Amino acid sequence: MINIADEFLILPGGFGTLDETCEVITQKQLGLIKQTISFININNYWDKFFEFIKIAEREEMILTEGRDTFRKYASLDEYFTNHD
Repeated sequence: MINIADEFLILPGGFGTLDETCEVITQKQLGLIKQTISFININNYWDKFFEFIKIAEREEMILTEGRDTFRKYASLDEYFTNHD
């Protein structure tokens, strides 16, 4: 399903969402997919995940290119207003 998606919208979720999110970010970093990845950060749900990414980059555990792999939106309204 990853290969046939037009785009990935990441909404708040549990372990399955986190697993699939990491998978599409990894595939995007490796150049295996080109789709846009957008986080809908409702009530700052994903802030700790973004913080983890910054720490992992600082500790050189993940590539710094990861920060440009996805877009962040505070709400679905913001996404629909600013999405290109």
